[in-house]
Amino acid sequence: MSKIRSLPSRVRAKEVGLTIPPNMNPELYRAGYEHGLKSNTLTNFKASYRAGFRCAKLEQKAKSRVASLPQKMKFMVRKP
Repeated sequence: MSKIRSLPSRVRAKEVGLTIPPNMNPELYRAGYEHGLKSNTLTNFKASYRAGFRCAKLEQKAKSRVASLPQKMKFMVRKP
C-alpha cells in the first residue's frame, strides 16, 4: 500500500517548480506570487512583484481551464 501524505497548507514556490528570473528581486517576486494566489487585486506596482503576481494568475488560469464545448452553428439552407 502507498502512504498518504498531507500537503502543507502553503505551497512554496520551489515546490511548484517556479523559477525566478535572475533580473527580479526574489523576495518581491515570491510576495507577488503568493498574493496572486490569494487575491485578484494588484497592490504593489514594482516590476518583480507584478511579475510574480502575473505568474500566479497565469497558473491559476491554466489550471482552471475547462474543455470548451462546441459552439452552436446556425446556417440557412436555401431551396433551389
